[in-house]
Formats: sequence, C-alpha cells, structure tokens
Amino acid sequence: DLKIGFTTTNFLNLLPVSVENKKKLIDYAAEQGYAWIELRDPNADLSLANCKELAAYAKDKGIKVGYAIQKGLLDKDFRETFSRGLANAAIFEGPKTIRCLGSGSEFARDSKKKTWTLEELYQIVKIANKAANRAKELGLQLVVENAFEALKGDGISGFGTTEFFANVNHNVGLQLDTANLF
Repeated sequence: DLKIGFTTTNFLNLLPVSVENKKKLIDYAAEQGYAWIELRDPNADLSLANCKELAAYAKDKGIKVGYAIQKGLLDKDFRETFSRGLANAAIFEGPKTIRCLGSGSEFARDSKKKTWTLEELYQIVKIANKAANRAKELGLQLVVENAFEALKGDGISGFGTTEFFANVNHNVGLQLDTANLF
C-alpha cells in the first residue's frame, strides 16, 4: 500500500504559489504516476475558493493532496497563517493533514542556536496542542515537521524534537524529514 508523492516546496522558486502553478504540479504528479502531493502554501496565500478549485482539479486527476504551511510554531504569524491554512487543508481529499514546522524564526535569528529553551518548549507544546485540537475538530491531523532544532536536547537547558513530542498530546503527529537532521 505504499503510495509515492512529492512536496511542491521543491518547485517554489520556479513555480511560485498560484492556482495555475499548482495545477501544473498536479498534472505532473498525474503524468508521472504519483498518488499524492504535499501542496506547500507557505503563507496560506491561496484562498478557500482557490483551494476548492484545486481540490476538484486534483480529484479529477486522481491525485490526493496533503496541505502544508511553512511556519514554525513560534513564528509571530503562525496562528493567523495556520487558521487560513486549516480552512484550506479541510477542502482536500487525501491524507487529511496540515503540516507546519516545529521550529522557525527563533533559529533563523541565531545560527548557533540548536535547541529550545524550557520557556520556548512550554510555548510550542501549548501552541501545537491547541492547533492539533482545532485540526482534529475538522477531521484533520496536524503533523509537525522537524526542522532546525536538534533531535534531542540535554533535557536541562536545551530541548529538541524528542522532548517536544514527549510533551504534546496525541493529536500532534510527526512528519520526519530526515534531510533536516543534517
């Protein structure tokens, strides 16, 4: 039952977010025999109407769609972007997921930063739990992708992906990106 797909983030530089460009990627997926795509809409710029159009197009082509934003849980615009993205994600047939990053701008600001502080861990756990519960209400699964943070912190002054998933509720899923570990 293995189903192969790809993320459209790989094409964002050449095909920025638009209905036309996402249709091109759906066509490509269908032509190449993929079963699904992860439709990356970094800032949830696609409107609900755009997503309804894309969902119908993907269904007609036999392509399932998972939806993803490109925001970390501590990014100041996470909640707003997630809210728009959540509505969009609910439209698509497929894995019924909405993906976000575990870490974001807090690591981009400091290239030496490798782990979250205890306060940051507390904040992201709280944010992720709320987001996952909202997703579940719409029949979706929040999946959080590991990104810039260490896989495991020291458990005292630094915390990573392992500590994050040890503290969130069961509604928060992991989308492991092995490339991000390196």
